[in-house]
Amino acid sequence: MRIELVTEGGFAAMPGLQRPFVLDCGSLPAAQAAECERLARALATAPPAAAAPAALRDGRRYRLAFVLDERPHVVAATDQAMSAEFDQLVQLVRQYGHRAD
Repeated sequence: MRIELVTEGGFAAMPGLQRPFVLDCGSLPAAQAAECERLARALATAPPAAAAPAALRDGRRYRLAFVLDERPHVVAATDQAMSAEFDQLVQLVRQYGHRAD
């Protein structure tokens, strides 16, 4: 599974300068790959999150995109509204992934 993380906004953010992180879970040790899949499944089956406030005022927005069981999924959250599973998957992608070219 390949996971892409896009981060937008935040203090002093410059549009277009933030390249996404990309993680190929096939390159991870088995334990980390299984954890990524577990978290992705939890996010894919969770009910949609409530809409974020229109003005986040220096808040960050995150978007995770992945394909699970041949179905594409895109899950979004903000600093103010992020589930524990979303946060854990963001941290794994940042830790083991790389910036897209």
